[in-house]
Amino acid sequence: MFVQWQQGSLLQKTLTGMGHSLEALRNQFEEESKPWKVVEALHTALLLLNDSLSADGPKDNHTFPKM
Repeated sequence: MFVQWQQGSLLQKTLTGMGHSLEALRNQFEEESKPWKVVEALHTALLLLNDSLSADGPKDNHTFPKM
């Protein structure tokens, strides 16, 4: 049980890091440009995945910014 909790925590931390990286990448593009929209869609999908994992797994304090 503890190992599963650790793995969930690690996964959520990884997703959080990826979310921050996508935000930084998105900020490099002109708003509403095609690359910006692609990165925005990926970021949104990542948020949904992380929220889904949070609902199904252990409650972790993830710091995904809501857009």
